[in-house]
Amino acid sequence: MRVKQKVERKSYAGKLLTEKRLQAGVSQMDLAYMAEMSPIVYQRLETEKREFSDTRMKYGLAICAILGIDPYMIVFERDRESLRKWLLK
Repeated sequence: MRVKQKVERKSYAGKLLTEKRLQAGVSQMDLAYMAEMSPIVYQRLETEKREFSDTRMKYGLAICAILGIDPYMIVFERDRESLRKWLLK
């Protein structure tokens, strides 16, 4: 009998948010406070229980500004230059 292993999967957005937040040395609660949003909602973004695209724009942009993330990296899962090259193919 095979036993299924629980594999944690995070999307690009969840991984990027977690990585940048940890680099900044900020807790999820503090980041949520700075972005003026619920800590539970922010936690759900990192853990992929909520899609970033389902978040209000003002919160998404605030998170990106606080963590120094280009919003294009979250929305398109790539930086602006690689997105431009991909679109021009």
